Amino acid sequence: MVRVVYGKLSDGDLLAGVEPLHIFNPQKWTEANLGDPIPMPDTWKKQFETQLEESKFFPHNAFEEMIQWTEEGKLWKFPIDNEQGMDEEHNTRRSTSTSS
Repeated sequence: MVRVVYGKLSDGDLLAGVEPLHIFNPQKWTEANLGDPIPMPDTWKKQFETQLEESKFFPHNAFEEMIQWTEEGKLWKFPIDNEQGMDEEHNTRRSTSTSS
């Protein structure tokens, strides 16, 4: 018999004196018998990485903010190259119009 005193069990666990039903075989479910887990498909890994990359978090400090800006192309990469990002500018044709 189990008595409840102030919301707590006084004689221990409810199932302490109950015999198990032997529904499950404990030898069947050991760690050794489970084997290796199923590997995650590569497409799931790529999708997870894409979603993680797309979820933008606000930076916690100025350093994280500068790292984020550098990755977005808003800051110059170090060491500073004065002609950084000028590749497209060099490939642009300029019209030379001569007015007489």
